[in-house]
Amino acid sequence: MKFRRNARLDTSQVRDRRGARGAGGLGGMPIALGGGGGIVGVIVLLVVLLSGGLGDGGSGLDSLGGSGSLGANDSVAAQELAATCQTGADANERQDCRIVAVVNSVQEFWDGEFEARRAAYRLATTELFTGQTSTGCGVAS
Repeated sequence: MKFRRNARLDTSQVRDRRGARGAGGLGGMPIALGGGGGIVGVIVLLVVLLSGGLGDGGSGLDSLGGSGSLGANDSVAAQELAATCQTGADANERQDCRIVAVVNSVQEFWDGEFEARRAAYRLATTELFTGQTSTGCGVAS
């Protein structure tokens, strides 16, 4: 998949915790999307959104969130991701920027789908991490 070189990336939709101490350390670059990993997380997200998480404000994605506030290391990582991943050209060159671009595309799609149904879509934050991390559903690896 290639992205438009001049597309603007929004790194605020991705939380970068790679290298942070989490629930363990196994290496690699798994992705927690709303508490799951990779494609499983996407499927879980779709099921939640389509079965009750449609704009009622009190269910759905609320229960899937990870840990709350950003620590100092998270803030530095967020700044580095924002500095590195700015355009579609970056997404075509770097794996982490490609993840940001895919997340942005998915968020834009769901925002449009919800709007078409007169419902409000609340952005889900995707978390990049190494090893393991704590989520609202337990430990993800």
